[in-house]
Amino acid sequence: MDDASFTLSERYRVFHLAGIRHVLPSDSVPAGPDLLAQDPWPALLAKLPPSPRAIWTYSALGLDLTGQSSKARGDLWRRLIPSVQLPKGFVGFLPYCLPKDGVLHDCTDHFLAAVATLSPAAVVVFDDDPANALLMAIRKQSGDARSQIVFHAASSPETLLGLSDEAFRVAAQRLKDVLLPDSGPVS
Repeated sequence: MDDASFTLSERYRVFHLAGIRHVLPSDSVPAGPDLLAQDPWPALLAKLPPSPRAIWTYSALGLDLTGQSSKARGDLWRRLIPSVQLPKGFVGFLPYCLPKDGVLHDCTDHFLAAVATLSPAAVVVFDDDPANALLMAIRKQSGDARSQIVFHAASSPETLLGLSDEAFRVAAQRLKDVLLPDSGPVS
């Protein structure tokens, strides 16, 4: 056994020993569960319901989960979840950006590793920007194992906050149609 195999997690060591190198993670970035062992990911994952069927995320979620929350966004989610009529524990919030020194940093690799581990039925990214880093990463990886997970882009929290009551109801219905396709209209 060479030195490289000692730095791999048990799950990848068998591939290394078999000479199958193209499936191994790069040496510079831990993968999967190893990636999620880094702070603050264990604490963020602990905040999720036991088996969320949907993961919701948006760029400022890292701020909201690390003590720099916005009352308006909190009120938005408290309004949207009941409007979509989702059962308790259906949705988990998981950030793809985290603040460091007052600036949000992209953590797409961590986020996608968590999604692969959690295996929800759907991931909803609340962002209006088609050049969003997470949405671009999802498009690049659409052929891998995550392809059975429905990824849905929805309006940003800021856009949702500015909607009229009727437009908000329509947005809630669209979201419900994605998450609970066989259910009726929102009330």
